[in-house]
Amino acid sequence: QVVPGLRAPPASHPSLAIHIAHMAASATPWETKWADAGRDLEWMQNFEEVVFRVAVADSVGRGDIKLKVQKQDLRLEIAGKEICQGQLAKEVDPDEASWMFDAVDGKRCLVVTLQKVNRTAMKKSRVWDTLWYEDLEFEEDEPTEPPIVKDEVAASLD
Repeated sequence: QVVPGLRAPPASHPSLAIHIAHMAASATPWETKWADAGRDLEWMQNFEEVVFRVAVADSVGRGDIKLKVQKQDLRLEIAGKEICQGQLAKEVDPDEASWMFDAVDGKRCLVVTLQKVNRTAMKKSRVWDTLWYEDLEFEEDEPTEPPIVKDEVAASLD
């Protein structure tokens, strides 16, 4: 189900600049640079979360945001226009997804934060090469289908 205004922070929430500064303090330099994710999105990451942003008009309000986050899928609609829909490169925790409005270089944007699901203690394995699964590059002997999640196996047996 799509939940309009999923976990939008209150107006008193600290700005994106403070959040990015926090990420920079706990991350290495490559993790704090915005990268192009296609679909008019920019993204960055640290070992715990993925953050992406998209420019929005000044007229866009909380009720215009429809964000649906599942373990490995994301759909974002702003003011009735689909911004992105696709399979994420790796798994996230849907219950921890949040968004907020912010200004970047004088332009208003929507910033979405996704909490990574880290199933390994190895930090190198927590790094996403890309935001979207379809953009991953595979070696010839690697699988091109996403891994089956334990819940999906259980559901298929029912």
